[in-house]
Amino acid sequence: MLTAPETANRRPPTLARTWHPGRSLPLDMLRGFAILLVLGRHGVMATTDLGALTPFANAWKTIGWAGVDLFFVLSGYLVSGLFFAEYRHSGHVNVRRFMIRRGFKIWPPYLVYLVIVALWLGWRHHAGNPAAVWAELWPNFLHVQNYFHTPRIHTWSLAVEEHFYLALALLFLMMLRVRGLAGFLRWLPVLIVGGVITAAALRHADYLSLGREQMNLYATHLRWDGLLVGTLLAYSTHFYPARLAPLSRHPLALILTGMLLAAPTLSLSPEASPWLASIGLVGVYVGFGLILLGVLNLPSSHVRWEKLFATRPAAQLGQVGFYSYSIYLWHIDLVQIPLQKLVPHLAGTPFSAGVLWAGITTVYVVAAVVCGRWLAHLVERPSLRLRDRLFPSLAPTPPAR
Repeated sequence: MLTAPETANRRPPTLARTWHPGRSLPLDMLRGFAILLVLGRHGVMATTDLGALTPFANAWKTIGWAGVDLFFVLSGYLVSGLFFAEYRHSGHVNVRRFMIRRGFKIWPPYLVYLVIVALWLGWRHHAGNPAAVWAELWPNFLHVQNYFHTPRIHTWSLAVEEHFYLALALLFLMMLRVRGLAGFLRWLPVLIVGGVITAAALRHADYLSLGREQMNLYATHLRWDGLLVGTLLAYSTHFYPARLAPLSRHPLALILTGMLLAAPTLSLSPEASPWLASIGLVGVYVGFGLILLGVLNLPSSHVRWEKLFATRPAAQLGQVGFYSYSIYLWHIDLVQIPLQKLVPHLAGTPFSAGVLWAGITTVYVVAAVVCGRWLAHLVERPSLRLRDRLFPSLAPTPPAR
């Protein structure tokens, strides 16, 4: 039986030569699933009166919000894992190098996206007035769009992740200068659990004091416990893998348990009550953490699962996850908005609403993936190649991030 760190770097044998070097196919498949959830949440057509497709369409839209939260757990696991891997390898963490590498990953695609959006807003809505464009987009450039108005609200989650990266780097930098990392790392699980409890308590208090309509569930201080849960899983993976081994032997049980923990809030939404907003979201994060651990260990649990992960559909889902960042950035502007403008013109066609929804949704998902992949090759991949040439990873193996 493989523990989580070994499984994370293992690829099914038939894909060993074809999958992206340094990547974990199970993790990229989870990314692919997460971005598909997001696409369902940001769908083009209404999900009512679709005939037999109505339950499926409603369910996809209802739980689609959780795609972002799955990304949070994955990011916490992977990004904090870079710190832990470097510390285990060298006994030190180069925080400056970490921030530079993060910058090469996040900022070039994001800045290109913002410049294009700024040009569009200036041309379409503000008659070339730079001050008016800046008044709308300054929160995005300063990464506070989850606290202030932005014309591209889907970017709120990028601010949460950026704040997490910065907080993690500053925390490690402070510990390096003040007390050293060894003592700090022993207490890190306590700090993480305290952070999760605090975030849940703050959400509960905000719901009671501000109400469902006024509370800001996009705020970093109310939403980053998913990243903390991922960090706790990475900590256990890197420093106490033996403690995870008993769980890792039963990946299907982990996945099913995780689904059960997440199900109440997924089906009702975290905004349905103060308890779902607080404890319910924690259940989603812990559930996703268990699912993550289960998926990592599933290929090694039985030959049938190993064969499943070696199939073409598994690789295709992994490809969607591989390009998920660029898909997420561009799917609203390049695909959703144009298709929404097209839909009213299809009202006179002889097709039923269900058939139209299926056709438009298929075009939407395929176009979002194709555009994301193309733009990733245009901007994101060259930036990462430059990063790896100028600032190669100090970890013993290439990270899957």
